Amino acid sequence: MKVMIKVTFIFVLSIMIVSCATTPRSLPEKYNFDNILEAVNHISSVPMPKYEQVDNQSIILRIKRNNYYLLVLRRPIGFTAMTFDITNTAFRDKAVSAEQIIGPKRDEVTGFESYFTTTRQNIVGISSGSDMIVAHDSIGSQSFYVIEKIYKLKGREQAEEIKEWLRNN
Repeated sequence: MKVMIKVTFIFVLSIMIVSCATTPRSLPEKYNFDNILEAVNHISSVPMPKYEQVDNQSIILRIKRNNYYLLVLRRPIGFTAMTFDITNTAFRDKAVSAEQIIGPKRDEVTGFESYFTTTRQNIVGISSGSDMIVAHDSIGSQSFYVIEKIYKLKGREQAEEIKEWLRNN
């Protein structure tokens, strides 16, 4: 009988531990901009982005001149990051979305045959829920943070307003 009680106790305790570990974290309410900003699931082209850490769980991404996005991370960054990178599914899996060899092809000017190789396209875009921000600290270590939500901002002025609001709340 005592063995049965111990086994039941261990079983119940195990279920409680597993259920706590698998319960998804919810974002703090201050990051819920669904009624204010345009939420997007994907940013299609990310050529040479610029990053600015707003607080420990959000980053403003600037692409080209006036395309601003607020990236809300699934969990807080545990340190002040020195630099950021984006890693997306295609890059992590080493998928080659546009790598192929076409040829041989005769050059009309020189008359030589050559092969044309297209290049890898590592960051075609980023998506919320699967792609990540890589934060690098001052000693060279890195940590990965899943992008939970992406909001499109209407220019620099709105980016400044959102930064100020998040830093004060």
